[in-house]
Parts: sequence; C-alpha cells; structure tokens
Amino acid sequence: HEKSEALHKFLYHLQTLIPNILTAVVSHTCTPIYISEIAAVAQFHDNYERIMGQYNFTPDRIINLDETGISTVLSTPKVIAGRKQRQVGQIVSAERGELVTFCGIISATGSSLPPVYVFPRVHYKDHFPNGAPNGSLGFANRSGWMTSELFIRVLKHIKRLTSSNKENPILIICDNHESHISIEAVNYCRDNGIVNLSLPPHTSHKLQPL
Repeated sequence: HEKSEALHKFLYHLQTLIPNILTAVVSHTCTPIYISEIAAVAQFHDNYERIMGQYNFTPDRIINLDETGISTVLSTPKVIAGRKQRQVGQIVSAERGELVTFCGIISATGSSLPPVYVFPRVHYKDHFPNGAPNGSLGFANRSGWMTSELFIRVLKHIKRLTSSNKENPILIICDNHESHISIEAVNYCRDNGIVNLSLPPHTSHKLQPL
C-alpha cells in the first residue's frame, strides 16, 4: 500500500511538470508501461526544446506530417426527417471501398503543402489523384500503405517545396512508424537539412498536432 501511494505521489508530481499529457495515468491501475510512456514524453519535450534552442526554427519551418486512411466509398450519411415520416430515401454505394493512405503536411503557421496519396494498386496511373489539390503527389503500392521507399519520395517532395538545406533547415514532427525512421530516411534528412523529431510510441493520439 505504501509503495502504491508513493507511486501515485510520484506520478502526480511528474504530471505537474509535464502538463496536459496522459491525464489518466494517476489511477489505481498504474502499471510500468505508464511510467515508460511519461518518461518518453518527457524525453520528447526535452528533445524539442534542445532542437529549438539549437536551430531556432520559425513557425513556417516547423512541419507536422501525419498519415490516415481514406475510404474510396463514403459512409452512410445521417438524414434529418420529420417525426411522422416513416420512410426516408438515400442513395449510397453498395461497394465496400478501399483505403487510400493520405499523408497530410501542415506547417506551424497553419498553411499546408500539397498532400501525398498512396493508392492500393500495383501500377500508378496519372488519373488517380484527379480532384486532389494542385501539386499533390500520388504513389501506388499493393497494400496502399506508406513504406520506407515511398517515404523517401515524400521527403524529396517536402524538400522541393521548402527548399530545405543545411543552411536553411526544417523540422518535421511525425510518429515513429518504421517507414519514417529507416536508415535511408535518416541519412536523407541529415544530408538535406531536415530535422526529424519522432513522437513517442502510443502517444500520438495526445501529442499529434494534426
């Protein structure tokens, strides 16, 4: 009991030092994984402060990158109808649809760079991104997921749009998916003025700006 009470006091004190993160940690179900997550978040904030102190990035040079899946078929919409109306018609697709990976690229100023799409196809066709924002980049991959090879092309896309180099670097904040932290990606970032700061595992739902 004394150990449990001491652990609660420790976590509460640590949480006051790192506000607005993992607010549910202080509970009777505390496990070592929570402590490791808090330590990882604390390390992330330390790394961020150190990087900002070293490079003094302006908001337009800080970029958040995140990926999500977009279905090719819209979900069934909600319909508002009169209380006495028993039948309400709507037209939806009977297809199951497929997931296309959407990679959003947003700067700290709120402006966005043309996004990247990964289509679940073996061969890429130019008409795939029809209707996407001007300058959008499209790739094809059998699974439709981001891979280490495709992420290098995403980095090249960002470098071209931001003109990043060692004299005028940028900061990219993204999760630590394996495609983002490959040796090839790390080397490309180092050689082209891109500082890649990874979010700790299992915390992107709290820390991810996007």
